[in-house]
Amino acid sequence: DVNDLIIKHNLVDYYQSVPERFGQTDHIRTQTDVTRIEPHALGFKITAEDLRTNDTREFTSEYLVYAAGQRCILRDLGAPGADLPFVTNRYDKPEDFPEDRVMVVGGGRSADWAATELHDAGKHVTYTQRQPESKHVPLIRDSLYLPYYARLAQIMEDRSPRIDVHYDTSVERIEEDGTVHLSCGAVTSKVNV
Repeated sequence: DVNDLIIKHNLVDYYQSVPERFGQTDHIRTQTDVTRIEPHALGFKITAEDLRTNDTREFTSEYLVYAAGQRCILRDLGAPGADLPFVTNRYDKPEDFPEDRVMVVGGGRSADWAATELHDAGKHVTYTQRQPESKHVPLIRDSLYLPYYARLAQIMEDRSPRIDVHYDTSVERIEEDGTVHLSCGAVTSKVNV
């Protein structure tokens, strides 16, 4: 049910229910790193390490679908100051951010969701993303069936004074006082969050 995808807090339960619904639970291996993929008479031989036990196992399959998802490897901001206590790679709810100004760095569905919720909670949101506007706007337009995307489109069309969107922009460094140095091509700027 697509409506299950609308409530963010139900996503994990929804995704975990899919293998169960199709009788695939015994074929799912979590906490496992794939370390090698090579041709095999049956199709592919996959070597993997169980992260809990450090055991190495091998599997074969006729087909290989690489669908690890966006969070298969946590992204690193890669900017000096990213380890400061007010910088986090986790977003659950607006109440976790008591200040009035928040910067969201991203550009995918999770960042869009966070920017929308934070805006609607009364925060001033600086939304920074490396991708160009020409990639982000079609994602919004193609996702209007999801209420948070319809809301984000409305916020951006209304040019809300509580959201500043920066495309083609990277975070260069973060200072202890909350100043974030951004770069967009040859142009650099500072934002206080």
